[in-house]
Amino acid sequence: MVDGSTHVIDRDKTEVNRDAVNSFVNQVLIDGQLDALSDYIDENDYTEHNPLIIDLRFTKYFLNMRRAVITRQSTKKITVL
Repeated sequence: MVDGSTHVIDRDKTEVNRDAVNSFVNQVLIDGQLDALSDYIDENDYTEHNPLIIDLRFTKYFLNMRRAVITRQSTKKITVL
């Protein structure tokens, strides 16, 4: 879901962003620590861009995503490349 061309900016933030995504995936999605969602996402200032989850509550969406991740992976952690 990309709307036109994009330009990469802030390359100096790539590793910090990659670490944040890895932490989110492992802590929230794999380990199921949903109470940590607020460490990564501000529910009061969150814009959902996925048209498939319009009717789902925020936390319910992540519960469903977590179930999908668990059924697709083994016990090893996921690393974002």
